[in-house]
Amino acid sequence: ISSGTFPHNAESTLNRLIIERRAELYRIGSDLSRALSTATISGAGLGQLLDAVRGVIERPLLLVETHGAVVARSQDAPADCPVEPAAIAAGLRAGDQPRLIGAEGHGWLLQPIQPGAETGERRAMALLIGLAPDASSEPERLAASQIAATLEVVLAQALPADGGGREWSAREPLVAELLTGHLTSQAAAESRARMIGLDPTRPARVALFTSPTAGLSHRARSVLSDQRGRATAALGEHEFAALITDEDHLDITLVDLASAIRRIQRADPDARIVVSEPVASVASAEVALAETRILARLATAGLLGGELIRADDPSRLGVFGLLLPIVAGADTSPNDLRARLAGFATAILGPLEEHDRRRRSQLIPTVEAWLRHGGALAPTADALGIHRNTLAYRLQRVAELGAYDLDDPQTRFVLRLALDLRSLTVAAG
Repeated sequence: ISSGTFPHNAESTLNRLIIERRAELYRIGSDLSRALSTATISGAGLGQLLDAVRGVIERPLLLVETHGAVVARSQDAPADCPVEPAAIAAGLRAGDQPRLIGAEGHGWLLQPIQPGAETGERRAMALLIGLAPDASSEPERLAASQIAATLEVVLAQALPADGGGREWSAREPLVAELLTGHLTSQAAAESRARMIGLDPTRPARVALFTSPTAGLSHRARSVLSDQRGRATAALGEHEFAALITDEDHLDITLVDLASAIRRIQRADPDARIVVSEPVASVASAEVALAETRILARLATAGLLGGELIRADDPSRLGVFGLLLPIVAGADTSPNDLRARLAGFATAILGPLEEHDRRRRSQLIPTVEAWLRHGGALAPTADALGIHRNTLAYRLQRVAELGAYDLDDPQTRFVLRLALDLRSLTVAAG
């Protein structure tokens, strides 16, 4: 070799390496086809499809939207998109072929995904596959081409037929079907939840933005655009829904939603938001959505007020809150119903009962007597054997502790109902 001669066996060695490389790529292609077929037939979510490919090529994968929001990822992939949105957009504009991109010292292969392209609705996403340092990208390119077709089919099944050029988020059709109960089974709902990046084992709520003015979805997206990864969907021109699964930070989420509705109301004063009670999981999102729609209609009828209405606020909703899950179609067992009745009484009377226990006061008996006598002070004071001034002081404490407007007939009705339910549950043991 040093004398400049060519090794006599170089050609055979090169041919052998080419044959071995082709055989390796053929094996990878066969393994990918088998893994994707198995995952697809089993109803796997997007994350599971990516994990199936990860098991063959041993590289991280992410499916991202054009602005960088992560739709799905394999288990070892970063939680946030490692590639800048501008680089994603450039890669998508370059055509359908994969493109190498460097980001934060790592190489990524970007494969455009075009669900709905066969119907003329090119709603682009990008598949990112991590590259091994100093290694050929051939396995990743092979994987990109095979999984791209599978992803496009899976996503296209969830796309509406009438896109009409309207603004679209890749997750929205998937979220909408989950919210409206169009999936055929709990297993399908759980698979869809994983597909949109939600944990199907966690409790879930629905937050529903409503407005009589068309175009709500555009206004809602504009105020939520900085909250990446939110599972949202437009449900027509007058509703925009968000799925919430983070009960651990619910207070923060509610503050964010309240801020969002106030921003929407600057241009749309009649807009409001309703937040459901928690349901067992996103598989029951249809019930949570029904709750929010019922409360929104009550608010439209003038029976409820406020910019943010919570279904789990019995002191504000009264009998509406007590019966809401039943009317919304929740699968309520007798034990659940008994617990709900007791919980309603506690929510309304709890501050008064706690005060009576700690101070040995008589606020609950005072309210019972006052309601029994129709709110008349003199007969109530006589029945309790106390001075009218003492009665007036006790009623003032009742109003302060429970934040009650005792002059409101609805408040009196709710107090009477809570007292009767407390007596009923105590009698039932």
